[in-house]
Amino acid sequence: MRFPKLLMLVLLLVGVFLPSFSSHGYPPLLSGYFMIVSKHSGKCLDVYMRGTEDGDNVQQWECHGGDNQQWRLYLAGDGQYGIMNKGSGRYLEVSGTDQGAKGDGSNVQQWEWVDGPNQKWELICAGGGYYQIKSVYSGKVLDVENLSKENGGNIYQWGWHGFDNQLWKLVMVTPLARDSSWSGPESVNPSLALGQYTGCIGVALDDLNANGMLDLVVGWETQGRLRSRIGWDIGLSGRVACWSPTIDSVNLKPYGGWLTHGGITTADINGNGRRERVFFTTSYFVIDWDLDDFGKPAKISWHSYGGWIGASTDGAGVAAADLNANGQTDLVFFLADDPDGGNIGVYSIGWDLSPQTGDVKYWSNAPSHVYGGWGHHNDGGGIDIDDIDGDGKLDMILYWIDNPEETNTPYYRVGWGLNSQGTTAKWGPPIELPRGWWGNDDTGGGVAVGDIDGNGLLDLVYVHVDQSAGNDEFFYGVKWDLDTSGH
Repeated sequence: MRFPKLLMLVLLLVGVFLPSFSSHGYPPLLSGYFMIVSKHSGKCLDVYMRGTEDGDNVQQWECHGGDNQQWRLYLAGDGQYGIMNKGSGRYLEVSGTDQGAKGDGSNVQQWEWVDGPNQKWELICAGGGYYQIKSVYSGKVLDVENLSKENGGNIYQWGWHGFDNQLWKLVMVTPLARDSSWSGPESVNPSLALGQYTGCIGVALDDLNANGMLDLVVGWETQGRLRSRIGWDIGLSGRVACWSPTIDSVNLKPYGGWLTHGGITTADINGNGRRERVFFTTSYFVIDWDLDDFGKPAKISWHSYGGWIGASTDGAGVAAADLNANGQTDLVFFLADDPDGGNIGVYSIGWDLSPQTGDVKYWSNAPSHVYGGWGHHNDGGGIDIDDIDGDGKLDMILYWIDNPEETNTPYYRVGWGLNSQGTTAKWGPPIELPRGWWGNDDTGGGVAVGDIDGNGLLDLVYVHVDQSAGNDEFFYGVKWDLDTSGH
């Protein structure tokens, strides 16, 4: 999205000079107004006394969300950003551009945009959804002076030493509007190598670090090992700000070896405010309990899958919801059954997980079948549950990858109005998703829904893994703003 010429002229006349946008529109990282919160003190980056003049100091102060604590990121070069204060229209900068301004302790203030190197910053992922905010000019990072935790603690630059007073979380206040109908599928950063022989893949959307932006949780199995990574802070382009390192869960080899299909979801099963990550392996489900800020679990538990399973499965997934509204998590397990003839969607429910152990209290008496539109061979599938049409009732999305003789094609359909027994009122028709680039041989897929851009409409993230001669390659796309018909 580019600024209209008339709006740009007005901004220039009032003295607000904005960094230029790239040809791709908004930067892939974080579009909107944010509070910038110190990990050390929990306080916000703040312009002193709500100042609007050049040279006004920048400090930390208890977060109140006022305009002098809201900041907006503009693309100012390759991976570089100007950070504009909402209240003043001025930009965060290191004071001065002489050689001395490159030293430890140089102060940070606000100034009108002059495209100076001291006004450009890089955001470097530090894990757990926190960032170093690094000056392009000096190579030093934003730092709370003397490890202060008090209101009025000064902000300056210092060489990176890794203490929490140099780590910052961006907390969304106001997202910006998008100008595209869908994005992707995009190949994620090549560092997200899944390894060879990926047996199952799943995806979940959750705000793991509680900063108002959804994170993308990806789970997969490679040669018997369950693994996951977290894509922190999905922006309005659909891309994540950065990826966590690979997080290993359990080794399945002692329990039957490699998998063909499965899925992943997240939920707060024990109600303590920390999320659990649930893997489904078609024989077991595995719970990673109480994920920390880096996505690592405090403990892991194994549980037998007691739902229906056929002789041949072409896709699988798992979703978490409180279907009977009794305050306990239920798990819904989806399988793409591959009998003779056309495939069939089947789901079973494990009711009322124990908050202490994760054990299922009881299983649904019989599986639910979803007929029609599945094709004869699938290369992966997934499930998620949310209120898509806003009527106060949960709806179910089933996703599958059709594998004809030519290029694979992703589809989904919506089961509307889940009741307290887990039965839908009706099923919508299969809906084909935009493909972008897809190969002929996928090893798994998954789906998740959530309001990424904060506009009140759910967005759908769909993934697939293309099998190649080297490492299997992970792709995902976003279908924005599902309407009340599920389209």
